[in-house]
Amino acid sequence: MMTKLRYMPGIMSVCKHVVMTQSFEKLRSRNCLYVDKTEVIYRMIMGGRIYFLSRPHRFGKSLLVSTLEVLFKGKKDLFKGLYIYDKWEWEEYPVITIDWTEINHSTPEEIEKDLVLYLKNIAKNYRIALKAKSAVGYFRDLIVALHKKNRQRRSHID
Repeated sequence: MMTKLRYMPGIMSVCKHVVMTQSFEKLRSRNCLYVDKTEVIYRMIMGGRIYFLSRPHRFGKSLLVSTLEVLFKGKKDLFKGLYIYDKWEWEEYPVITIDWTEINHSTPEEIEKDLVLYLKNIAKNYRIALKAKSAVGYFRDLIVALHKKNRQRRSHID
């Protein structure tokens, strides 16, 4: 698959501050240059398999996960002009996004404590009450509750 690049006037003045962004939403809403990988994403999703993405640091994993998050949240306008735009069923699905930079990694206890708080906050946003005793329990119960509530289950962990 060969991607054609074209000159877009003014793109550098808009995008010079987001060159290192890992946010699909920021790239698209600020009209930055984005190499369309949504055909590959579409094939991955429609293949219905589980994928483990292991790539070197700064190789685009976070941007890929961000793209999946925005796609599953049903933000159709951000995909205008991309391969997937007229092929995707634009429904909103629940998304659990864990930003590991916001989790304290100093000790195993701190990881557990911060992860529990993080998952409680996600559950609160979906109006779900969780009563587990561990981060693993919260994560499991959150996935189960979202599945019961929406009958959909997809996981993207970055």
